[in-house]
Amino acid sequence: MLNFNGLNAIFHAARRRQESTIAFELKQGIGQFVFMMFFADEDDDASRDHLHLLLRRTGVMHTLKMYGSRWKGEFNLFHSALLKLENDVKAELGIQGGSTAFDSVKFFTELNARVPQTLPLVRSIPVVRENREAIKRLRKIVDEATKVYLIGPQHLPEGKAPREKTLRKLYLHIDAPPTQLTEFITLLKQRNMTVSWTDNPARHRPNLAEHKVLRS
Repeated sequence: MLNFNGLNAIFHAARRRQESTIAFELKQGIGQFVFMMFFADEDDDASRDHLHLLLRRTGVMHTLKMYGSRWKGEFNLFHSALLKLENDVKAELGIQGGSTAFDSVKFFTELNARVPQTLPLVRSIPVVRENREAIKRLRKIVDEATKVYLIGPQHLPEGKAPREKTLRKLYLHIDAPPTQLTEFITLLKQRNMTVSWTDNPARHRPNLAEHKVLRS
């Protein structure tokens, strides 16, 4: 197994900030490798154990199962799973033929050493937004995936809390500056509010400044 534990610092920092989304891009030659994790409490157990890898240049998405305890710094990937990615990774890198065999495990070991060790949410949001068309394939990471038009904030009953899988849709569907989005989400949580979504574009109110939660 390869312990992709370069993720350890940013995973635990995100949990301490009560955030549940990590997204960053590593470049290697012409290849663009986008790594993503989604680990809200309401994400199902399988989803919380997934490391999503988008090969951005070729548009190929893979989901890798991680084993071990994240709390103990274990982000273990089977070598066999990495070997299955070989052809797609080579295509992303533009490798054709060559006299030296490509070593997938060595390649991912090198990427692991380059994982950023600080990753505030304002840096993850643009990565999610830039790759939203590919991320839409991961339908389980958000609630009601077909409802992509923002209606606005909604108060929750006492004892309820906003669902990360609902708030996460803001990253995908609202083109506000990341700092404004994080401020908006912080205020929603402080005031025990969520956001409502619809599949009707006529009801879309994407300008966050228009919503009461930012004006009150």
